[in-house]
Amino acid sequence: MANAVQKIKLSPSRDIPFNKLVLSQSNVRRVKAGVSIEQLAESIAQRTLLQSLSVRAVVDADGHETGIFEVPAGGRRYRALELLVKQKRMAKTQPVPCVVRDGGIAEDDSLAENDERVGLHPLDQFRAFQSLRDDGMTEEEIAARHFVTPAIVKQRLRLASVSTKLPGVYADDGMTLEQHRIELTGFTDAIRDRLRAYGLFLEIISWKLRMFVPTDDGGVSALARILDGYPIERVAERAA
Repeated sequence: MANAVQKIKLSPSRDIPFNKLVLSQSNVRRVKAGVSIEQLAESIAQRTLLQSLSVRAVVDADGHETGIFEVPAGGRRYRALELLVKQKRMAKTQPVPCVVRDGGIAEDDSLAENDERVGLHPLDQFRAFQSLRDDGMTEEEIAARHFVTPAIVKQRLRLASVSTKLPGVYADDGMTLEQHRIELTGFTDAIRDRLRAYGLFLEIISWKLRMFVPTDDGGVSALARILDGYPIERVAERAA
């Protein structure tokens, strides 16, 4: 008889007053990166806390719970909440949604939470900005709420509204410019230097000078700058 598959049990969740939480030394994040604590605090003030903290009970020498919980995963959210308390915008006894862990290793939880996080696909960001604008938000309001410049929002919206073939370069199951190079044709010598200043690069292939959009993160901005200044006449796929 086959052994029954053991069912997974998720860690319980509960609301814990903020003044019963402390930042854990097991949190592996040390280097500042991404959205600042100040920006994250503003986001929480606008939207409340969108993701729970992962916490573990602090015990005394005899192994008894002290009523205090440490935060090994979610340190930036903790610091943002702490800033809101210091600014007197949130009560120090405000209940905070937490997932209470009692097994495994705290450092492993912290590492997994950071390693397994997946950034938003560029095309999803383009479409989300478009949806927000369709709902009545201005480009300046979108920029302010998502901590980017209005120019970036305008660039992304320009990409979202272009030919259906072009966003498809980004779409298919996480496909990026690294798999599909975009070549710009029809340019003249007069604007070649300007296009290079936008970030495009040149290659000589079969004795012909050809120009491509970068395959790294700069490709999105470079392409948007082109679309801001020049109309697209045709989008075509090149045979392999």
